[in-house]
Parts: sequence; C-alpha cells; structure tokens
Amino acid sequence: MTYNISDDGKTITSVTVKSNSNVCGVKVPVTFPGTATTSASGNTQDKLGSEPLIYWTQLSGSAVTYTLGSPVIV
Repeated sequence: MTYNISDDGKTITSVTVKSNSNVCGVKVPVTFPGTATTSASGNTQDKLGSEPLIYWTQLSGSAVTYTLGSPVIV
C-alpha cells in the first residue's frame, strides 16, 4: 500500500493498493479512518455500527486507488 501525499506534503489524500503483477487470489481487507471511494470494480464495503470502514479489495491486473473522504494529516 502506498500513501499518496498532497502537493504541500501535509496530508494523505489517497492510498493505492498493489501487489506483484497486481493479481491476488483473495480480496485484501483495507481499513480506513473515515470514508473512501474508488472507481475500481470488484471491491466491496464492510461497515457495521461504529467500526471503521473496510474495503475488501480485488486485485485483478491493476492497482486500486482509494480517495479519502477527509485527508489525514501527516
């Protein structure tokens, strides 16, 4: 996972999930401190009650980038 930093270097604005060849036989759980969105298909959200948001991330040939709803201060 790569943290993508804002131009001013003060916040994390998105994260990119990748692997060797960007292929994985199982979905990888990625937890976020708030909301996040992605345009990649095959990823499912899992959130119950007050627990953090988990995206089950499918890597099937491309890295997946999630944009954070609220940037995280570095």
